[in-house]
Amino acid sequence: MIEDSGSLFVGRRGCPICGVTGELIVDTPLEHPRLKSWLREKYAGRVPHTVIQSGHYKLRYCRNCQFLYQSEVLADQWLVELYERWIDPEESLRKNRLMRNRKGRYEILVASLIAKTPSASHACVLDFGGGWGDWAVIAQCLGYDVDVAELSPTRQSFLRNKGIRVVDLNSSEEFRGKYTFIRAEQVFEHLVAPVSVLSQLSSFLMHRGIIYISVPNVLPICRKLDALAELNISDEELKLIAPLEHINGFTPKSMNRLARQVGLRRMFLRPTFIDGSRGLLGTLLSWLLLPLRESTTLTLVKEN
Repeated sequence: MIEDSGSLFVGRRGCPICGVTGELIVDTPLEHPRLKSWLREKYAGRVPHTVIQSGHYKLRYCRNCQFLYQSEVLADQWLVELYERWIDPEESLRKNRLMRNRKGRYEILVASLIAKTPSASHACVLDFGGGWGDWAVIAQCLGYDVDVAELSPTRQSFLRNKGIRVVDLNSSEEFRGKYTFIRAEQVFEHLVAPVSVLSQLSSFLMHRGIIYISVPNVLPICRKLDALAELNISDEELKLIAPLEHINGFTPKSMNRLARQVGLRRMFLRPTFIDGSRGLLGTLLSWLLLPLRESTTLTLVKEN
């Protein structure tokens, strides 16, 4: 349940997956020196003082789902501010370009999963939260019909200028049963209502279609809740459950529960090696060695 706690923030007392009220682990003002310093460095001072002054970092833990979640989150009208202004688009694009070569091999492998779907030869795919469109371009180059859903107006304009079709999923009937494959890479950790969003995405899939979801794994943090309560964690660990942005902290167990809530079945698919891309061998082998059953990267199939 979403509770209005003022114009800046809304409350989520219940676990966004199962609804049970989670144990309160952290309840600290954003003005706490550790958090204030972290936010200043992360956003280069672009977060308004009123947000830091009025906000609390409230982190709850659902033992049923093995799931960390922030129970005070930015209201919808502030999300565009967060992703459009506080996160500087130009700096984000610069970082994306620096990472492009490293990410490219992985994204080709994800795109290769489309071949596992029905009607793969003429697949229509959706990149949900497509960012700067690197994966969408790869999928297009492989011959697929690609739509992208993206919140940021700056990124939307960038995508359209690259010839990528940007869609508004609010007119949901238009997309029902349309897609063979949906990708959601590093998106679900940001969503206020992950179950309802996954349910909507499932309705957009055709029968036997696939949703690919990847999120950060916070299981190591869940194993030291006492240290977390004192914010006695590293900056890298704090980044996984970052104030304002990473409002959901998933583990393998919570990802499996999320999938079951909307009736999707997990599949343990391996990516297809693409002929001619011999440089992918190292990446492919490392993926094949991953303990997939203990991963927060899921491939889900719709069977009804």
